[in-house]
Amino acid sequence: MEIPDKGSITRTLKGKWLRAADCMIAPGQETHFLNVQQTVWNPALAQSAGMFGGMVAKAIHPPVRYLIFSFWEEEAQRTYTKKVAQLRQQAETDRDTITITGYLVEENERWLVTG
Repeated sequence: MEIPDKGSITRTLKGKWLRAADCMIAPGQETHFLNVQQTVWNPALAQSAGMFGGMVAKAIHPPVRYLIFSFWEEEAQRTYTKKVAQLRQQAETDRDTITITGYLVEENERWLVTG
């Protein structure tokens, strides 16, 4: 599953903020969870000015767990945060998840490793 490409990984790394969601998925809800990532969340992210890129990653071992990452300009992530409650309702997030833990991490350029 992909968020429409808005640029290279280099551009993504220019994001000032990393938003992360750690999602434990309810039994039988994985298909719906992934569908709403594509039909609700990805379009909303793709239309958000200042969102540089994102990804969804699945944990290897049970229980079913996904980590969702997006990279943002400072002001853009604040504006997007205001939309999250409406998007969660539209996506029926409570139906699909046991827990969601969100993180907002500020980039520290001194810690950036490049190859």
